Amino acid sequence: MASLIKTTLLSSISTSLKTLLSLVTTKIIAIYLGPAGIAVLGNFNNFLSIILNFSTCGINNGIVKYIAEFHANEQKRKEIVQTSVFIVLLCTFFSSLYVVAFAGDLAVTLLRDPEYTNIFYLLGVSLIFFSLSSVFLSILNGLKEISKYFFINIISSILSTVFSIFLIYYWNLSGALLAIIITQSLTFLLCIILIKKENSFSFSDFYPTFNKESTINLSHYSLMSIVASLTLPLAYIFLRTYITNTISLDAAGYWQGIVGISGAYLAMVTTSLSVYYLPRLSEIDNQRELKKEILSGYKILLPIVAILSLGLYFFREFIILTFYSEQFLPMMDLFTFQLIGDFIKICAWLLSYILIAKAMTRIFIVGEVVFTGSFILLSILFLNAYGLIGITYAYALNYCFYLIFLILIFRSLLFREQKISG
Repeated sequence: MASLIKTTLLSSISTSLKTLLSLVTTKIIAIYLGPAGIAVLGNFNNFLSIILNFSTCGINNGIVKYIAEFHANEQKRKEIVQTSVFIVLLCTFFSSLYVVAFAGDLAVTLLRDPEYTNIFYLLGVSLIFFSLSSVFLSILNGLKEISKYFFINIISSILSTVFSIFLIYYWNLSGALLAIIITQSLTFLLCIILIKKENSFSFSDFYPTFNKESTINLSHYSLMSIVASLTLPLAYIFLRTYITNTISLDAAGYWQGIVGISGAYLAMVTTSLSVYYLPRLSEIDNQRELKKEILSGYKILLPIVAILSLGLYFFREFIILTFYSEQFLPMMDLFTFQLIGDFIKICAWLLSYILIAKAMTRIFIVGEVVFTGSFILLSILFLNAYGLIGITYAYALNYCFYLIFLILIFRSLLFREQKISG
């Protein structure tokens, strides 16, 4: 409990600063690029999420789990690190080739303008920095070096804000895209400095080496992460395009705006989940203790989400005008069911981390595919019936279904353990 409170407190401080800086950046983007620019940037960020997962082969959660699990076994821990670096370098090479080879097509498909082809060339070349930064952060997370983990995230957010303001002012959308790439490259350098100061490792521990056992262990997380990285970001890209084609590009920008607000305030909770819960649940091998840990999470995190959600709802107009602009006032209608969906989402995510921590690969993949598919179908149905607000109805309803699914899985897991014990 104390560790969760400490992590949540550090997460709150870090995330509050990150959120404030992110909203400053969003304000600049809203002023200079408008709703259409917000929508296009959403496509780029979703694609970046997808390609980064392919570059790391989706092993980040696996790194966290096994570094935490083998914290007292130096040899095993070294094997995980070296195998991780080997996998990431190999996967990043092929991912970079793909981005460079199809740069023109990606610019047209995602950003609606071949003028941005050079952005994808630059992304392809710098992708290695994104990938290795992600690996290093996962190692710090697994070691429970929470202060260093949050320090890197805070500095990264500050750099992102500074570069975004400067580059957007001079180069508009191109500047916003460049800021994302430059920030990640500088974050990599910061990770190198902090890893070098970490007594648990020497640089020889990062020499890329293939280890069969470690590769098999990490592959379970690879499958889960790649599926997760493909399903929701692709769904968002598809739905953003659908809204653009059936309503307008500005409407897609309004939806991206509310999604951005959700992501900003929920980051406080989701960061706590990834930083505290994944290594913690990985350590637990007793179902009674597992149940206790989950209930503790609900007691601490759900009141935070409820208070933040209510605050956002009652001050929604002020938030839109402060962090976006008058152009975004149509977003006001989207808050109610988006915030309800956010609350249900956190209820579900607390349980979904059990699937990740316990490497329940098949159930996790089935859940991701089925409920992303149902979100798309419900969104199309409700968009056609109710207009843009319909997508928030679909969001809330779909997470209700997902929560029920996870409760049934969790109860089945506990029942099976009780039966074995009995």
